[in-house]
Amino acid sequence: MVFANAAMMLLLISMSDHAPSNTSWNRWLLYAAVGLIVFIVDQVTKAFALLIESRAIGLPGVITLRSVSNDGAAFSLAQGYSPVFLFIAIAVVAFLTLYVGHFRPQNKIILIGAGLIAGGATGNALDRFLTGRVLDFISLDCIHFPIFNIADAAITCGFALILFIVWRNGVGALFPPVPRES
Repeated sequence: MVFANAAMMLLLISMSDHAPSNTSWNRWLLYAAVGLIVFIVDQVTKAFALLIESRAIGLPGVITLRSVSNDGAAFSLAQGYSPVFLFIAIAVVAFLTLYVGHFRPQNKIILIGAGLIAGGATGNALDRFLTGRVLDFISLDCIHFPIFNIADAAITCGFALILFIVWRNGVGALFPPVPRES
């Protein structure tokens, strides 16, 4: 699944009229590196959560780690729609890759936000593809928040970063003028 998403990203990039040039590799590198780091951290922490199984560990009343399967969306919402969320995750990664390729955002916070979302979506998509479910394991007991995982947190943080830039700089920050090549 990871390789399929990476192959899809490369295919979409190569088909784009705005394929990366030598001057744009830093933008692609930032987007891809953030996504890959999120994906790896998500998968490693989920592997750890599988080791603890149903035992709850952590600071009682503050944060607890315990494994819970989830066939819904982030934070255990909309249960029972795993195939739909798998399709949505793949579409989001494709959209973000095309966005980075076509609009060439220069704002590093937008690129980091897009990478966080892409990495989180890929991590949860892999789980859905392999098992039909996502493994959630982080429980913030101090605020009675739904159980979540690193991918959910990355998607939420990425979206928040992009919203912050839009709030601060306006919607135009998402769509900088595309330079014309001669």
